[in-house]
Amino acid sequence: MTLAEPPPRPRQRLSSSALNPRPAVPSAYAALASPSLRQLVDAASRAYGVPDALLLAVMHVESSFNPAARSPAGAVGLMQIMPGTGERYGVRHRLADPQNNIDVGARYLKDLLVMFGGDTELALAAYNAGEGAVIKHGRRIPPYDETRHYVPLVMGLYAEYSRRLPR
Repeated sequence: MTLAEPPPRPRQRLSSSALNPRPAVPSAYAALASPSLRQLVDAASRAYGVPDALLLAVMHVESSFNPAARSPAGAVGLMQIMPGTGERYGVRHRLADPQNNIDVGARYLKDLLVMFGGDTELALAAYNAGEGAVIKHGRRIPPYDETRHYVPLVMGLYAEYSRRLPR
């Protein structure tokens, strides 16, 4: 007996918040004179409502916590932000700067969570492959090897960080 594919998730218009982002919350970072990575993650988590454990898991997989990381495709920084995504969120310069990078990554991840109805796995798939790819594939994880490896890896680290971080 073979299991049938689950039905596709409901479609959503492309005019969602991920395509029309809201401005940054600079006050979340204002009190941080020379912030540590953990302070930046905490501030972004509070500002955008994205769990700090999820932000850390994404950073872990994307850059191994290296702020100078660069991908062959052009993604930069801790959260491996593409320049086009930075521009979408109003960051055209200093995208690799940890504060800018974490801020854009957290906002984008928040918007993807909203776009995909709080489904963390689909938001992560979209973070990796692009929201268009997830929508194109019926609101499922796209059949790309990299993405199919990425989502469970981040989810496992997310669970681990959730257990270890103070509440």
